[in-house]
Amino acid sequence: MTDTISPFISRQLFHCEHVTLYRIQPHNWHDIYHWDLYDKQKIWSGHMRFIEQDAKEEKPNKGVTVEKVGDVTTYTISQFGNLRSKLEFYNLSSQTGRDDIWAETWYNPLLDIQYDNDMKLSDTSTMKLTKLHSIAHDKQDTIMPVDNSDRFFRIVLQLPGTGYHPCLEGQEYDKELVQVAVGLEIPAIKEGQRFNECLDIYNSRYEYVQHRYYYDGMIAAIKAWSASEPEPNMKQGSTEGEPEEPTESKETVTSSPSEEKFQEEQDNYYDSDLAEAGHIDNT
Repeated sequence: MTDTISPFISRQLFHCEHVTLYRIQPHNWHDIYHWDLYDKQKIWSGHMRFIEQDAKEEKPNKGVTVEKVGDVTTYTISQFGNLRSKLEFYNLSSQTGRDDIWAETWYNPLLDIQYDNDMKLSDTSTMKLTKLHSIAHDKQDTIMPVDNSDRFFRIVLQLPGTGYHPCLEGQEYDKELVQVAVGLEIPAIKEGQRFNECLDIYNSRYEYVQHRYYYDGMIAAIKAWSASEPEPNMKQGSTEGEPEEPTESKETVTSSPSEEKFQEEQDNYYDSDLAEAGHIDNT
Protein backbone atom coordinates (compact mmCIF):
# COMPACT_ATOMS: atom_id res chain seq x y z
CA MET A 1 0.00 0.00 0.00
CA THR A 2 1.17 3.52 -0.74
CA ASP A 3 0.89 6.47 1.59
CA THR A 4 0.17 9.52 -0.60
CA ILE A 5 0.79 12.03 2.21
CA SER A 6 3.90 10.63 3.87
CA PRO A 7 7.32 10.98 2.18
CA PHE A 8 7.55 7.18 2.53
CA ILE A 9 6.21 4.33 0.44
CA SER A 10 4.65 1.68 2.70
CA ARG A 11 4.14 -2.00 2.01
CA GLN A 12 2.90 -4.82 4.17
CA LEU A 13 5.38 -7.65 4.74
CA PHE A 14 3.40 -9.80 7.17
CA HIS A 15 -0.09 -10.11 8.61
CA CYS A 16 -1.54 -12.33 11.31
CA GLU A 17 -4.88 -12.69 13.07
CA HIS A 18 -5.59 -13.69 16.67
CA VAL A 19 -2.32 -12.45 18.16
CA THR A 20 -2.24 -11.85 21.92
CA LEU A 21 -0.32 -9.37 24.05
CA TYR A 22 0.70 -10.16 27.65
CA ARG A 23 2.12 -8.39 30.64
CA ILE A 24 5.68 -9.59 31.24
CA GLN A 25 8.31 -9.17 33.92
CA PRO A 26 10.76 -6.37 32.95
CA HIS A 27 13.91 -8.35 33.74
CA ASN A 28 12.71 -11.94 33.35
CA TRP A 29 11.32 -12.17 29.83
CA HIS A 30 14.15 -13.84 27.89
CA ASP A 31 12.86 -17.42 28.32
CA ILE A 32 9.28 -18.43 27.55
CA TYR A 33 9.30 -20.76 30.56
CA HIS A 34 9.39 -17.67 32.80
CA TRP A 35 6.25 -16.17 31.27
CA ASP A 36 2.89 -16.20 32.97
CA LEU A 37 0.47 -17.02 30.14
CA TYR A 38 -2.71 -17.13 32.18
CA ASP A 39 -5.72 -15.11 31.05
CA LYS A 40 -5.22 -12.57 33.83
CA GLN A 41 -1.99 -11.45 32.13
CA LYS A 42 -3.61 -10.89 28.73
CA ILE A 43 -4.04 -7.24 27.82
CA TRP A 44 -5.19 -7.37 24.19
CA SER A 45 -5.88 -9.64 21.21
CA GLY A 46 -6.58 -8.97 17.55
CA HIS A 47 -4.78 -8.42 14.23
CA MET A 48 -1.12 -7.57 13.64
CA ARG A 49 0.68 -6.37 10.51
CA PHE A 50 4.35 -5.68 9.81
CA ILE A 51 4.88 -2.66 7.53
CA GLU A 52 8.04 -1.47 5.81
CA GLN A 53 8.40 2.22 4.92
CA ASP A 54 10.89 3.24 2.24
CA ALA A 55 11.77 6.88 1.50
CA LYS A 56 10.40 8.14 -1.82
CA GLU A 57 13.35 10.46 -2.41
CA GLU A 58 16.98 10.59 -1.38
CA LYS A 59 18.23 13.38 0.85
CA PRO A 60 19.78 16.36 -0.99
CA ASN A 61 23.56 16.14 -1.48
CA LYS A 62 23.57 12.56 -0.18
CA GLY A 63 22.70 13.89 3.28
CA VAL A 64 25.90 15.95 3.50
CA THR A 65 25.95 19.46 4.97
CA VAL A 66 29.01 21.71 5.07
CA GLU A 67 29.77 24.11 7.92
CA LYS A 68 32.79 26.39 8.07
CA VAL A 69 33.89 28.10 11.29
CA GLY A 70 37.04 30.13 10.83
CA ASP A 71 39.57 27.93 9.05
CA VAL A 72 37.87 24.69 10.08
CA THR A 73 35.40 22.99 7.71
CA THR A 74 33.11 20.18 8.87
CA TYR A 75 31.32 17.83 6.48
CA THR A 76 28.41 16.25 8.37
CA ILE A 77 26.44 13.26 7.11
CA SER A 78 22.96 13.33 8.62
CA GLN A 79 21.43 10.29 10.29
CA PHE A 80 20.12 7.46 8.15
CA GLY A 81 16.35 7.61 7.84
CA ASN A 82 15.56 6.15 4.42
CA LEU A 83 14.12 2.89 5.74
CA ARG A 84 12.03 2.03 8.79
CA SER A 85 9.30 -0.38 9.84
CA LYS A 86 6.51 -0.83 12.35
CA LEU A 87 4.02 -3.28 13.77
CA GLU A 88 0.40 -2.18 13.95
CA PHE A 89 -2.02 -3.87 16.33
CA TYR A 90 -5.64 -3.33 15.36
CA ASN A 91 -9.20 -4.59 15.34
CA LEU A 92 -11.89 -4.15 12.71
CA SER A 93 -14.52 -1.66 13.84
CA SER A 94 -18.01 -3.16 13.82
CA GLN A 95 -19.47 0.29 13.14
CA THR A 96 -17.26 1.63 10.36
CA GLY A 97 -15.57 -1.53 9.12
CA ARG A 98 -12.25 0.30 9.26
CA ASP A 99 -9.11 -0.67 11.13
CA ASP A 100 -9.14 0.55 14.71
CA ILE A 101 -5.43 0.74 15.60
CA TRP A 102 -4.81 -0.01 19.26
CA ALA A 103 -1.00 0.39 19.45
CA GLU A 104 2.14 0.45 17.32
CA THR A 105 5.76 -0.70 17.55
CA TRP A 106 8.41 1.12 15.55
CA TYR A 107 11.38 -1.03 14.61
CA ASN A 108 14.85 -0.87 13.14
CA PRO A 109 17.59 -3.29 14.19
CA LEU A 110 20.45 -2.03 16.34
CA LEU A 111 23.47 -2.54 14.09
CA ASP A 112 27.08 -1.50 14.50
CA ILE A 113 28.37 0.81 11.78
CA GLN A 114 31.99 0.15 10.89
CA TYR A 115 32.88 3.81 10.36
CA ASP A 116 34.08 6.18 13.07
CA ASN A 117 31.90 9.13 14.01
CA ASP A 118 34.72 11.60 13.27
CA MET A 119 37.26 11.25 10.47
CA LYS A 120 40.01 13.73 9.71
CA LEU A 121 40.34 14.72 6.05
CA SER A 122 43.08 17.31 6.57
CA ASP A 123 44.43 19.62 9.26
CA THR A 124 41.44 21.93 8.75
CA SER A 125 38.73 19.54 7.50
CA THR A 126 36.73 16.88 9.34
CA MET A 127 33.99 14.48 8.30
CA LYS A 128 31.33 13.57 10.88
CA LEU A 129 28.68 10.85 10.84
CA THR A 130 25.40 11.27 12.71
CA LYS A 131 24.19 7.83 13.76
CA LEU A 132 20.95 6.48 15.17
CA HIS A 133 21.30 4.88 18.58
CA SER A 134 17.97 3.25 19.41
CA ILE A 135 14.20 3.61 19.30
CA ALA A 136 13.42 2.05 22.68
CA HIS A 137 14.16 4.00 25.84
CA ASP A 138 15.97 0.98 27.30
CA LYS A 139 18.42 1.00 24.34
CA GLN A 140 17.36 -2.48 23.20
CA ASP A 141 15.66 -3.65 20.02
CA THR A 142 11.92 -3.01 20.00
CA ILE A 143 11.24 -6.53 18.66
CA MET A 144 13.19 -9.37 20.26
CA PRO A 145 12.71 -13.16 20.05
CA VAL A 146 12.23 -15.22 23.19
CA ASP A 147 14.26 -18.33 24.01
CA ASN A 148 12.65 -21.76 23.54
CA SER A 149 9.89 -20.50 21.26
CA ASP A 150 9.35 -19.57 17.61
CA ARG A 151 6.16 -17.65 18.21
CA PHE A 152 6.74 -15.46 21.28
CA PHE A 153 8.46 -12.08 21.19
CA ARG A 154 9.21 -9.18 23.48
CA ILE A 155 8.07 -5.91 21.87
CA VAL A 156 7.91 -2.23 22.85
CA LEU A 157 4.52 -0.56 22.34
CA GLN A 158 3.63 3.07 21.73
CA LEU A 159 0.25 4.75 21.49
CA PRO A 160 -1.15 4.77 17.94
CA GLY A 161 -0.07 7.71 15.83
CA THR A 162 2.80 8.79 18.11
CA GLY A 163 5.25 8.07 15.30
CA TYR A 164 8.88 7.24 14.76
CA HIS A 165 11.19 8.86 17.32
CA PRO A 166 14.70 7.40 17.12
CA CYS A 167 17.34 8.55 19.56
CA LEU A 168 20.63 9.76 18.10
CA GLU A 169 24.00 8.86 19.60
CA GLY A 170 24.85 11.23 22.41
CA GLN A 171 21.25 12.41 22.85
CA GLU A 172 18.60 11.63 25.44
CA TYR A 173 15.34 9.96 24.44
CA ASP A 174 12.05 11.84 24.36
CA LYS A 175 10.77 11.48 27.93
CA GLU A 176 7.26 12.53 26.89
CA LEU A 177 6.96 9.51 24.59
CA VAL A 178 5.28 6.66 26.48
CA GLN A 179 6.66 3.18 25.76
CA VAL A 180 5.68 -0.14 27.34
CA ALA A 181 7.38 -3.53 26.92
CA VAL A 182 4.93 -6.44 26.52
CA GLY A 183 4.91 -10.01 25.33
CA LEU A 184 3.61 -10.96 21.88
CA GLU A 185 2.15 -14.37 21.08
CA ILE A 186 1.61 -15.45 17.48
CA PRO A 187 -0.94 -18.29 17.49
CA ALA A 188 0.70 -20.83 15.14
CA ILE A 189 4.31 -22.01 14.91
CA LYS A 190 4.36 -21.69 11.11
CA GLU A 191 3.20 -18.09 11.32
CA GLY A 192 5.78 -17.39 14.02
CA GLN A 193 8.52 -18.83 11.84
CA ARG A 194 7.35 -16.80 8.86
CA PHE A 195 7.41 -13.63 10.97
CA ASN A 196 10.97 -14.48 12.04
CA GLU A 197 11.92 -14.90 8.38
CA CYS A 198 10.38 -11.52 7.53
CA LEU A 199 12.41 -9.92 10.32
CA ASP A 200 15.62 -11.56 9.12
CA ILE A 201 15.06 -10.39 5.54
CA TYR A 202 14.21 -6.88 6.69
CA ASN A 203 17.26 -6.75 8.98
CA SER A 204 19.55 -7.78 6.12
CA ARG A 205 18.06 -5.21 3.79
CA TYR A 206 18.26 -2.50 6.45
CA GLU A 207 21.93 -3.30 7.06
CA TYR A 208 22.71 -3.05 3.35
CA VAL A 209 20.72 0.15 2.72
CA GLN A 210 22.12 1.85 5.83
CA HIS A 211 25.69 0.92 4.95
CA ARG A 212 25.18 2.13 1.38
CA TYR A 213 23.75 5.43 2.62
CA TYR A 214 26.78 6.23 4.78
CA TYR A 215 29.16 4.99 2.08
CA ASP A 216 27.58 7.28 -0.55
CA GLY A 217 27.53 10.15 1.93
CA MET A 218 31.22 9.76 2.71
CA ILE A 219 32.11 9.61 -0.97
CA ALA A 220 30.09 12.81 -1.54
CA ALA A 221 31.80 14.50 1.43
CA ILE A 222 35.26 13.50 0.22
CA LYS A 223 34.49 14.79 -3.28
CA ALA A 224 33.22 18.09 -1.85
CA TRP A 225 36.36 18.38 0.27
CA SER A 226 38.59 17.55 -2.73
CA ALA A 227 36.85 20.19 -4.83
CA SER A 228 37.47 22.81 -2.15
CA GLU A 229 41.19 22.11 -1.95
CA PRO A 230 43.55 24.45 -3.89
CA GLU A 231 44.17 23.33 -7.46
CA PRO A 232 47.59 21.66 -7.77
CA ASN A 233 48.41 23.60 -10.96
CA MET A 234 47.76 27.08 -9.52
CA LYS A 235 50.82 29.32 -9.36
CA GLN A 236 51.88 30.75 -6.03
CA GLY A 237 50.14 34.11 -5.70
CA SER A 238 48.10 33.70 -8.90
CA THR A 239 44.48 34.80 -8.97
CA GLU A 240 41.50 32.48 -9.37
CA GLY A 241 40.82 31.63 -12.99
CA GLU A 242 44.51 31.84 -14.01
CA PRO A 243 45.73 28.22 -13.93
CA GLU A 244 49.37 27.45 -14.47
CA GLU A 245 50.23 26.29 -17.95
CA PRO A 246 50.43 22.49 -17.82
CA THR A 247 53.88 20.94 -18.16
CA GLU A 248 54.66 17.94 -20.26
CA SER A 249 54.29 14.35 -18.97
CA LYS A 250 52.17 15.20 -15.92
CA GLU A 251 49.53 12.61 -15.02
CA THR A 252 46.02 13.97 -14.52
CA VAL A 253 44.71 13.49 -10.96
CA THR A 254 41.09 12.35 -11.01
CA SER A 255 40.52 11.66 -7.33
CA SER A 256 42.11 12.46 -4.00
CA PRO A 257 44.27 9.91 -2.11
CA SER A 258 41.64 9.81 0.64
CA GLU A 259 38.90 8.97 -1.84
CA GLU A 260 40.98 6.27 -3.56
CA LYS A 261 41.85 4.66 -0.22
CA PHE A 262 38.24 4.77 0.92
CA GLN A 263 37.04 3.25 -2.37
CA GLU A 264 39.62 0.47 -2.14
CA GLU A 265 38.53 -0.46 1.38
CA GLN A 266 34.91 -0.80 0.23
CA ASP A 267 35.41 -2.98 -2.87
CA ASN A 268 35.07 -6.31 -1.10
CA TYR A 269 31.93 -5.32 0.81
CA TYR A 270 29.73 -4.81 -2.25
CA ASP A 271 30.92 -7.99 -3.93
CA SER A 272 29.27 -10.02 -1.17
CA ASP A 273 25.88 -11.68 -1.18
CA LEU A 274 24.54 -8.92 1.05
CA ALA A 275 23.42 -7.04 -2.06
CA GLU A 276 20.73 -9.69 -2.50
CA ALA A 277 19.07 -8.38 0.64
CA GLY A 278 17.91 -5.36 -1.35
CA HIS A 279 14.93 -7.40 -2.53
CA ILE A 280 12.14 -8.41 -0.16
CA ASP A 281 9.78 -11.25 -0.86
CA ASN A 282 6.25 -10.05 -0.16
CA THR A 283 4.68 -13.49 -0.37
